[in-house]
Amino acid sequence: MTRVRSTVLALLACVAAAAAGWASRAELDEVVVGGVRQRIALVPSWPVFVAALALATLVAIGLAALAARLRRGRGEPMRVGALMLPLFGLLALVVPYLPWAPDRWPVLQMLAGPGLGIVWLLVVAQLAWVLWPAIAPGMTWVTRRSLRTQTIAIWLATAAGASIGAARLTHTVLFPSGDEPHYMVMAQSLWRDGDLKIEN
Repeated sequence: MTRVRSTVLALLACVAAAAAGWASRAELDEVVVGGVRQRIALVPSWPVFVAALALATLVAIGLAALAARLRRGRGEPMRVGALMLPLFGLLALVVPYLPWAPDRWPVLQMLAGPGLGIVWLLVVAQLAWVLWPAIAPGMTWVTRRSLRTQTIAIWLATAAGASIGAARLTHTVLFPSGDEPHYMVMAQSLWRDGDLKIEN
């Protein structure tokens, strides 16, 4: 019975992850028709869902194989269900495309925009949290390093991540910008010239 339950849980987790992957490729917008605000969703076709389901199945098989090899705590085997449960959190990404809930609570539409990456990040963090007790005993090479070495490694990883992000965003419309320089120019004009004529 436990094996059947684990299999069913794994299959449902695959469907949840596939639905989240499908929803992550969708676009959500609002238009005003006849004075009424309506949601418009541009969703991917069914082959995208099938591809996402195949990928989620491969990930589930990998997690199951990992659970079979890992031991947690006092040598107890890690349960597959413990690794699959965080994947159900990805169902939150489907909520903005439901028929009625986002209309009643418009804040849920945030999950189709800025909240998308946050949900994925939280699920990955939950998976890491579940895996950590089984991985930590084998990571003695980390504890053998001095605090200075660990600090330098974290700094280098952060600098590398920031550099990669900057390289990807440079010369694109997504490059981070803002209106702070304009505020500074206006403040300098007020301070030095006493007016807002920034052209001089």
